[in-house]
Amino acid sequence: MHSVVTTASPRKTTTTTEELGTLITVDGRTDYEKVVELLQNGTEDRELDYKSYLDLSRGSKHSIELAKDCAAMANLPRGGYIVVGAKDNGDLATDADPITRGQFDSATLTQKVRDYIDGPIHITSAVHEVSGWLVAVIHIRPDDTAGLPVVMGKHGVLPKRDGQNRNPVFYEGQILTRQGSMNTPMSYSQWEDALVRYRERITREASAYTNGLLQQILDAVRNQGSGGPVTVPLQPEMDLATLSTAVGQNFEAGAAGVTCIRRFLTVVQRSARPTPSSSGEKALDQLCLIALSADDFRHDEVYEQAIGILASLYTNVGGLGGRDAYLAPDVKNRYLLAVLVRVFIIGSNLVRESHWEWIPSLVRRPILQETSYKYLTWLRHGQVQASRNGLMRADDHGRPGTGGNLLALCRSHMLDHPELRTDCPDASIEVGRADELLDSLCQFDMLWCLIIATQPSDHLGYEYYASFAGFFGDRTEPILDEFVRSEPMRRALFADTDDHTIAAAMKQVVEHATRESQVMGVHTEIRLSQRVAQFIAEADI
Repeated sequence: MHSVVTTASPRKTTTTTEELGTLITVDGRTDYEKVVELLQNGTEDRELDYKSYLDLSRGSKHSIELAKDCAAMANLPRGGYIVVGAKDNGDLATDADPITRGQFDSATLTQKVRDYIDGPIHITSAVHEVSGWLVAVIHIRPDDTAGLPVVMGKHGVLPKRDGQNRNPVFYEGQILTRQGSMNTPMSYSQWEDALVRYRERITREASAYTNGLLQQILDAVRNQGSGGPVTVPLQPEMDLATLSTAVGQNFEAGAAGVTCIRRFLTVVQRSARPTPSSSGEKALDQLCLIALSADDFRHDEVYEQAIGILASLYTNVGGLGGRDAYLAPDVKNRYLLAVLVRVFIIGSNLVRESHWEWIPSLVRRPILQETSYKYLTWLRHGQVQASRNGLMRADDHGRPGTGGNLLALCRSHMLDHPELRTDCPDASIEVGRADELLDSLCQFDMLWCLIIATQPSDHLGYEYYASFAGFFGDRTEPILDEFVRSEPMRRALFADTDDHTIAAAMKQVVEHATRESQVMGVHTEIRLSQRVAQFIAEADI
């Protein structure tokens, strides 16, 4: 079992969340690794609040303030987290009173908050021991059914002080939200943000009938059992579930169906570009789905076309002189991260399917950033851009922070879109010690680092970053054992690269990940098995 987090100070970003919007992955998890991730963020923002201590006895000041915090976060599009037992910078609050474990179970917290709130609210929580200190993590999720904001159901009045009445902390009928790290009454400009889930509900209801009819037609086509293969028209308006069925039918239909898919890819490429009115993310999911389906059907031409389109979109936005390279910085950088998430999802699927020969072409997509500087892979470029622009944690020099947030974001996206993880239909929000989605993400992360580490580079510093260092090492370790044991796997990943070079790269990546794990304050280092250690030693490094 790996040891727990130390009290080392987390890295800090040089920008405020108001300036650039630090990316917090609000995925509903409350496991130990999630606590580590949230502590390492190192700064509060709209979706993350640190509390040194809370006394939640009935009617206490802290109970009333917690109700205000939870109501405000419940009115955010994704909800948010409260971490209790931590200072404002994410360090453990060892100079405060320790929290009481029994006050932080989900049912107790929900009841205390609901006493003050009119409307449904969903709270889950857990308490973990971090370096001998109890830390509670509370997740507040907005309601999906109605998609409407919650309202304060009564005045929140603090206990009297010196016999004097106090003004309410909040008022009956008030609607609260978050502005930066502060709770504020809802303003006109914030209503659109507050109604994101309501709009999603209306959109789902409006499209359900049409997609239902399409699904019935597709089912009828697949079940007819005669008349030869039938192709299905593909439309950008299809939801992912319907598109998944239609793409599968077209692959089964043979050459005519494949032609239909390839034509559809060219249509999707146009709608996947970011514009002032569209993030392009629905089309990115469609491209990702087709790449995954091509993997399932082992159709390399369709796969390469889908990956090539993703790479072209990324290069136009993130490279030098691309036609989209001069988008507004926030639009540009969020788009690059969105593409990166889909690439990692595809890579993790290749790991789960043991489809090693397709991984190198996914990784080796260089990006020209400046006339004199070229990243060996878009994966590294995307990490650096996300960090430097406040979307992920970074230190004072713009180097990525723990990186765990990227893999958590990828896993969260797969949970929200089950069509992108059809081999893991039963995946749940909470992460266990064995988790196919997170484990395969960590293992793909290790493989792309190894691939890049074997490439010659004139640049100072690393051309890769080990995001897996923020998670338990036993999530990543199995891929090293398989890699060393299987000569065909090594040849599929590295072609003619000799074992000496591969072993040197493996040693370098593992040492880099160990240092990163220690810098984060997380001791979850990779532990080399005897087989892997022997492979490295025999290479005479």
